[in-house]
Amino acid sequence: MIRLVWSGVRFARGRAAALGAGIGVAAIAFCLLTASVDVGVAKIKGAVGANWRGAYDLLVLPAKSAQSAGSSGSRKHLVQVNYLSAANSGITGGQYRRIGALPGVGVAAPLAVVGYLLETVYLPVTLSPAAVGASGARVLTVISRYSADQGLSVYPPQGQGYVYITPDRLRQQFNAATGESSMAERLPDGRTIKVCASFSGTSAAQTSPFQTAGGLLLGTCYSRDGTAAGQAQATIAWSFPVLVAGIDPVAENKLTGLGRAVVSGRYLEPDERPAPVAGTHIVSVPLLGSTTSFDGDTDHVEVNLLPASAVQVVRSGRSVATITRQLDAAKATAVMRTTITGAQAWTQLLTNISPAISPDQVNSSQGIGQYWTAGPVSYHLGPGGQLDPVPVTNPDTVWTAGGNGGQTYVPAPPAAADTSFRALTEHLETSGQQSSANPTGPAIPYAHLVGEFNPFRLAGFASAGPGSPLASYRAPLLTGANAASRAALHGQALAPDGNMAGYAQQPPLLLTTLAGAAAIEARAAATAAGGVASGGPAAPIGSIRVRVSGLRGTIKEKLAKIAAVGQEIRKATGLQVIVTAGASAQPVTIGLPAGAFGRPALTLNESWTSIGVALVVLRQADRESVALFVLILAVCALFLGGAALAGVRGRRGEIGALRSLGWHRRQVFTMVLSEVTVLGLAAGLAGTILAIALILGLGLHLPAWRAVLVLPVATVLAALSGLIPAWLAARAEPLDALRPPGRAPRRGGMPVRTVIGLAITGVVRVPGRCALAAGALGAGVAGLAVLLAAQISFRQSIGDSALAGLVTTSTRGTDLAAALLAVGLGAVAVADITYLNLRERSAELAALAAAGWRRAHLGRLLVTEAVLTTTAGALVGGLAGLLAAALTFGFSWPVVAGAAAAAAAGAIAALAATIAILAATTDRPLAATLAADE
Repeated sequence: MIRLVWSGVRFARGRAAALGAGIGVAAIAFCLLTASVDVGVAKIKGAVGANWRGAYDLLVLPAKSAQSAGSSGSRKHLVQVNYLSAANSGITGGQYRRIGALPGVGVAAPLAVVGYLLETVYLPVTLSPAAVGASGARVLTVISRYSADQGLSVYPPQGQGYVYITPDRLRQQFNAATGESSMAERLPDGRTIKVCASFSGTSAAQTSPFQTAGGLLLGTCYSRDGTAAGQAQATIAWSFPVLVAGIDPVAENKLTGLGRAVVSGRYLEPDERPAPVAGTHIVSVPLLGSTTSFDGDTDHVEVNLLPASAVQVVRSGRSVATITRQLDAAKATAVMRTTITGAQAWTQLLTNISPAISPDQVNSSQGIGQYWTAGPVSYHLGPGGQLDPVPVTNPDTVWTAGGNGGQTYVPAPPAAADTSFRALTEHLETSGQQSSANPTGPAIPYAHLVGEFNPFRLAGFASAGPGSPLASYRAPLLTGANAASRAALHGQALAPDGNMAGYAQQPPLLLTTLAGAAAIEARAAATAAGGVASGGPAAPIGSIRVRVSGLRGTIKEKLAKIAAVGQEIRKATGLQVIVTAGASAQPVTIGLPAGAFGRPALTLNESWTSIGVALVVLRQADRESVALFVLILAVCALFLGGAALAGVRGRRGEIGALRSLGWHRRQVFTMVLSEVTVLGLAAGLAGTILAIALILGLGLHLPAWRAVLVLPVATVLAALSGLIPAWLAARAEPLDALRPPGRAPRRGGMPVRTVIGLAITGVVRVPGRCALAAGALGAGVAGLAVLLAAQISFRQSIGDSALAGLVTTSTRGTDLAAALLAVGLGAVAVADITYLNLRERSAELAALAAAGWRRAHLGRLLVTEAVLTTTAGALVGGLAGLLAAALTFGFSWPVVAGAAAAAAAGAIAALAATIAILAATTDRPLAATLAADE
């Protein structure tokens, strides 16, 4: 028996090679495909493991907080970026302390957003020699033209004042009766006149919050005589909002490393409170300032020279309002231009509020008056899931100054007149409470900068990767989502500006302690209560960021522990808890409407936070792993079964002859199974070498033992696939040696006049063989279709988040290898059947050749038969794969497209393999090719 088996393999080299190649391909495909799945899942879990956790694990919000702009569909798990900056209050100090005492809570860091302070700084602009001139008297006006949004928004010009330069001597004078300050100029004729007068108590009130200094021009005087020569400067007044928040210094340092981000000065002390200033009704509020303001505003300063007649206007001694009107009417010529950025204004503010506060010297920039809070943005759902912010209108009364010197409004930044998306609330302090004469009210808070921190060094800022949850110290990143928007923004991001009600919101720039935040809020609360002393809001904390301790086990077990701690927080406090561990940044398309000052409508990408991405990724990875493993096993089994059955069918005559010589069924069964097993062993040896070559050639990150596994897998698969063919062979009768493999039609048919007709007849005459080939190809196509559907479903289920992008990128190479091998199974199956056709139909093809058919005609006939078989197999396999994919992963048009692509790929690969088989026989005589059994 052993010699017979060996002779069967040795002397039927063609049949053995075809079946052995099929076994080898199946074994390699099984090992590499399953390895591909394992490596892909391992990479997915590795990517999730490295990025599933951000700076904190839980976000605790007030009970009725609306943390998400999208409340239905795919948006329900999205949280808007920088939401923490709008969470003003709602959590009490008692609730905060209960959270910190719960088991499993490692760090609980509160954030009490006070609101926006409106700060004004005065920036010097040194005048150029061309502006100052060499001699004589002249008048210069200074104009500010602010712009924002990368220059797209340009606001109306604002007069910053005028500069009077004279060759005469000047001296300062002050009128105690009117409170007016001015300069005294002594003219060459001996007269002394008043110039550059400041506002007096009779100055006009503002008619608009966007009108600088009541529309009146302040004058600055310089004399060419003495040390002032060549040192003339203009002064630019810049108002801008600053977001202030209170923190627990100890908890914040544990959570984000804020103390380690301090670059100058010192960090806030634990339990540091505002310090009373002796002899005053003032408290010094300690503040930690950001080194960057994220402000995108620019002031384009223009210095204009007025005609000589303007000198007499300044010397006229008339009222400030009259001088302003006459200077405005004069023709101006630009003599100097320069720019000032928001970063420069921010640096100046930090300089102004850094000195310690003393009773005899108080910087006006350090005084904290009213502040503003901004509500959340509302959205309309636009086409394609785009979110369109809804504009709102804030009345001018929101800028009320509280009766300061008859001035109705505070000087709002120019950008504040632009389109608004947030409702503003002013928390006003009247001038009556800002006096030491009213000691019953809360003390007046003054800002004292104790240090500066670099936000780029913070854990919550720097970890902007896939696993980073909601940010506390980052400005939103708004980039162009289409070519037009990117071109309009010059490829840059849309930055926050002076509009505290605008869409882009700045993060907190000044941080104080919870006690410092309460001191700021107490003055406004006392004003609202009619001057009654108040300690600030009862629930001042807007959010608490929690990091859970004691996590062990797998990522799923850790996430379960975090969720359990969140449930305990909710039970203990009744507050809303969001699990931010496992969250990831996800782009959201924002349709920003056109601004009021030139900015066109923009389509932007904004990075929001998608909650629970890590768990979805892990669940989908496990689901795909099981589905693909079962699928690969089924594909390999079908392929090998088809190849073995085709080989047995081709040996009908040989097996029938053995049965005629008296062989028992058991002997035939043993012979066929032994031959297939020996071929599997040989194919396993060759397949091991080929698998190693594929791993190295394709750069697959697979372990070496996967290649060695090809040998036992090939042997086992061959033995299993040979069971049914061996059983069928054992059932063969002796008369099978005389029966042809094909059957004649039962009735007469139409005459065959074309190659296509003959091909159809050939397929119909051997339906079993063709169905076997089509089934093998269909199995490969179905496998590829399900594989593609699994990947499509994986991407759809985890969305467009940053973690999803990292996962899909890390598994792209192994997915490609799996898809190529799945298609190869079907292609080799069709090529194997084509080779058997070429060998078994030797008499028929020889007869056609003798009748005058050329080799090209015979090749066309075989290719046409292969096309028919391939088309049937691809269609059936594509439909079967689509059905299986729809049942497993859900029906969608991308899944349909994947099934169509799999069918097309399988058909192309099968036809290419068929043509390759036929091309390999062109160099041999036709008779030898048709008659050989090797």
